[in-house]
Amino acid sequence: MRAAEAGTPRVDSPPLHTISLYVNNKPGVLVRVALAFARRGFNIESLVVNRGADERFSRITITY
Repeated sequence: MRAAEAGTPRVDSPPLHTISLYVNNKPGVLVRVALAFARRGFNIESLVVNRGADERFSRITITY
């Protein structure tokens, strides 16, 4: 028997948010961004990093 059929209340997860950042392509930038979310208590669901059109920058897409 599934939980929904047993009368257990359904718990909806909060909506996800997506942020896209354009940052300097330097060592340590990703860690600083991730720590900023961690300090504020956000759980990162997805994290994608790729090169921007200019090699000096990278794009970080975060879903939390």
